[in-house]
Amino acid sequence: HGFEEIEATYPIEHMTRRGAVVEVITPDWIKDRVMAVKFLKPSIWIPVTKQISQANVEDYHAIIIPGGAWNPIIMRTDGQILDFVKKFHASGKLVASVCHGPQVLLSAGLVKGRKITGVGDIRQDLRNAGAVVIEDRNAVVDGNIITSRDPNDLAFFSTAIEKFLKNAARSEALMGAGRN
Repeated sequence: HGFEEIEATYPIEHMTRRGAVVEVITPDWIKDRVMAVKFLKPSIWIPVTKQISQANVEDYHAIIIPGGAWNPIIMRTDGQILDFVKKFHASGKLVASVCHGPQVLLSAGLVKGRKITGVGDIRQDLRNAGAVVIEDRNAVVDGNIITSRDPNDLAFFSTAIEKFLKNAARSEALMGAGRN
């Protein structure tokens, strides 16, 4: 609960318009629907696809972690969420996060030595955790991590995710073709 509405709805719409299947995964205690906010005010409810205990890293190509009012606080203190994010990252699959969402990456121990961005008020925390903070780019790609500063950058963020996934699919297809 408490993610900034546009930080979830924009990437979801961007990906589904391009044929992606998107699932909304929440902590186990959140059932049926999750609440979005607009500048701290509750706005819409989004249907939940499954809880984190039902999710398997192998079933997905990417995870997108939105920021928002209290969403990152909930996610970064949930051991199951952090374990999932760590396993996802270790698998080489895409971990993308926007605005305050990189706080989840920080709590998962994934920012040290990585080029990362986020909203202004978390940048010092990212630096303190060993990240190389980039302040002047709307989407920062470092390996299998993509971060973005704030909702103003969502078009760049979503395009970077799309490009990463297309490149990964091409690489996978080439590797599969080389085995035959």
